[in-house]
Amino acid sequence: MKLFATAAALLAFAAVPATASTVLFSDFDAVTSPDFATQGYTIIPAADGWTSTTNGIELQHNGVAGTPFSGPNLVELDTFVNSSMFVNLGAGHYTVSYYYSPRPGVGADSNGIGLSIGTTALDSITGTGAGNTVWQLRSVTFTTTGGPLTFSAFGNSEGVGGYLDSITISAVPEASTWAMLIAGFGMVGFAARRRGRAVAA
Repeated sequence: MKLFATAAALLAFAAVPATASTVLFSDFDAVTSPDFATQGYTIIPAADGWTSTTNGIELQHNGVAGTPFSGPNLVELDTFVNSSMFVNLGAGHYTVSYYYSPRPGVGADSNGIGLSIGTTALDSITGTGAGNTVWQLRSVTFTTTGGPLTFSAFGNSEGVGGYLDSITISAVPEASTWAMLIAGFGMVGFAARRRGRAVAA
């Protein structure tokens, strides 16, 4: 009976779906700067959990050159030249979702943004800017032994480039963990059947 109760409890636990837990959400809207009042943007070394790798992080404010996806601020990854920003991740299985828009009125040869973990490329996008921002959701899932997750501008390096907003990094349980759990259920069931046969004999 105890084995059946244990198996039932484990099966009830298995019925709960694997869910992702948010590691970092960055919409950059809590950042304030006196530069916003005078020029509509600021360039800073770190923002909302991200650190500049090269050339600072540019935050634009209140639609100075395109409407943000949400709130007052967005990131442009081309300060005066191509720039990049990173956050360090531990080993694990992750999903990164983010919103991208080409900068309005700027060609695809200047709007490129790439995403990488360490030296491994994960995603790359560019596009020709329209009259205003055109936001699209991007998402990529990956496994890493740990390292810097980096967004980088590519293409022409002249001070105008692609936009980012509302970045979410989530940790996702790996499929192998659930496979091991299911195998454990099978072993519990097998042991319960053997015990039942022994009692009947």
